[in-house]
Amino acid sequence: MPTVDISRTILCRAMSAASPLRASIRPGKGGLKSTDRSHIKERKPGTVESSLDLDTAYTELHPTSTKKRWDYVLGIQDRNASVIAVEVHPMGPSEVSTLIEKKEAAESYLKTQFAPGKTVQAWYWVASGRNQLSKTTAEFKKLGKARITAAGPVLELPPGAR
Repeated sequence: MPTVDISRTILCRAMSAASPLRASIRPGKGGLKSTDRSHIKERKPGTVESSLDLDTAYTELHPTSTKKRWDYVLGIQDRNASVIAVEVHPMGPSEVSTLIEKKEAAESYLKTQFAPGKTVQAWYWVASGRNQLSKTTAEFKKLGKARITAAGPVLELPPGAR
């Protein structure tokens, strides 16, 4: 298997040169915990070009922090070379506030790590078990306002492709 130059990946190019997160970027789905990889389906192999376990990296860099943490940031091989964020978490109405809090904390932190003008294009919540969140609830509407997409038990990448 050929070695991958991490410095040339979508995620690494999105980060500032000084970001300590760059050291935690892995090729493909290598940054995802093995238990979470099955929740991410690539329509075409190689769609997930790079990945970062943001939860683990943040915890290692800030061991005393009590902030809620988002799971992953992925570099997606699509026409825009997108950066997306994925949270694999139980999906139910009681978890919506937690997810919004995690997203806000991650967004704030990533602003300090990304290069100027770079940002996460989309935030996805993937159900780690059964999806218990109805699209007709006020909680679901809160997700929309927070710009978090509830993807169900599997996120197909790239989103919207057929």
